[in-house]
Amino acid sequence: MGSLKAGQKAPEGSLNHPFHGGFDAWFYQGLAGIEPDSDQAGFKHFFLKPGLFRQIFRAEAAYQSLYGRIRSSWRSAGGVFTWDVVIPANTSATVFIPTIDAERIMEGQGPASVSPGVQFLRLERGFAVYELGSGVYAFQSPIAPLR
Repeated sequence: MGSLKAGQKAPEGSLNHPFHGGFDAWFYQGLAGIEPDSDQAGFKHFFLKPGLFRQIFRAEAAYQSLYGRIRSSWRSAGGVFTWDVVIPANTSATVFIPTIDAERIMEGQGPASVSPGVQFLRLERGFAVYELGSGVYAFQSPIAPLR
């Protein structure tokens, strides 16, 4: 919009059109998988559920919550999903790990099923669902290759 000419009125309403306003939410939630829990404000508890797409083989995002930095960094190659996550102190997260075999999910150097701070909850549509306490975790999971 250019300058107003003599006698012209300024248009009513906002000229702010947040056309691109949803992209950042998609990167955090839809791709990196960092989602707030609407029942617990300030990310006291949150969800991590990465979005896997055939054209995207890795994603990384961090969010500075009231409790500290939440981090999600995943990659997919050769039928292996690798995911590094950080859960801040005094928080917990429900995580959805994509897998074709939940018994072969590793955390650090051992099976996720015996890793401190990791509690298996259920299997849900191609994901193994765990509850995590605060800490730094490194998961590896077998997945179907993304083609």
